Amino acid sequence: ASAPCAVIACGTHSARFAMSAGLPLKAIRGQTSHVSAAALPDTLRAALCHSGYIAPPRLGQYCLGATFDMDDASTAVRGADHAHNLAALAAALPAWQAAIEEIDTEELSGRVGFRAATPDYLPMVGPCPDRVAFTSRYAALRSDARAVIGEPGAYYPGLYINAGHGSRGLTSAPLAAELLASQICAEPPPLDRRLARAVAPARFIIRDLSRNRI
Repeated sequence: ASAPCAVIACGTHSARFAMSAGLPLKAIRGQTSHVSAAALPDTLRAALCHSGYIAPPRLGQYCLGATFDMDDASTAVRGADHAHNLAALAAALPAWQAAIEEIDTEELSGRVGFRAATPDYLPMVGPCPDRVAFTSRYAALRSDARAVIGEPGAYYPGLYINAGHGSRGLTSAPLAAELLASQICAEPPPLDRRLARAVAPARFIIRDLSRNRI
């Protein structure tokens, strides 16, 4: 199969391709908890965001969360993480504390997922840089981080990345898709140049060159 362009949008696996290898993505574990609506005293009609969140019940269950675990690759649903989520909910809704304390965390169900995040917690959205060629063209940054490079960066033709949205993908992914569509179709972008550069995947190569890390 072939296509004039392709977008790498594979979450935490987005850096596993030969062309995208070296781009900094990290997996941040998160566990949600599913609690019977009957176990809590009132029915929420809107999502509540605090240090965590709780969504209105669906099919008789609340979904609340979520933990934020660095350097943890476990896919197991853990009672301790349910306790963490419930404690955060109790702190946000003191009137529910007594009911929450009656919940047996070992009996709860839940889900574990992994957020794809970048070092600066901004997504990577834009053309996929050719790391070797880009490093060669911008090598002057190693000796002068403010050097003005008179040629464009090096990119794989027709290859783009949309990844690293972390916990905010539900809101940032649609705008990122609009940005990519404008780049692919040579249309006016939805972001100004400064913001587009802030999420460009090549920014990490430029930073590493400027800091003599590569």
